[in-house]
Amino acid sequence: MLIKIDNITVINIQQLVRIYVRNTGGSGGFYEVIAETLNHQYPIERCLTKTKAVAMLDKILNQYDRGQRVIEL
Repeated sequence: MLIKIDNITVINIQQLVRIYVRNTGGSGGFYEVIAETLNHQYPIERCLTKTKAVAMLDKILNQYDRGQRVIEL
């Protein structure tokens, strides 16, 4: 499955080492869904709450077994 992050970046989920949610910290911190390959980290989505970030991660994982296609987030 391919994930289109922006207009010029598409990543293949089969090449990911891990995908997770992290808190950026700080006073104006937010949560990011991060896709990590062996040599790069791709921020897929930034959310104001952890609930929204986890929902985005669930959306990606629920789409995984539906064949090779591109999803836009």
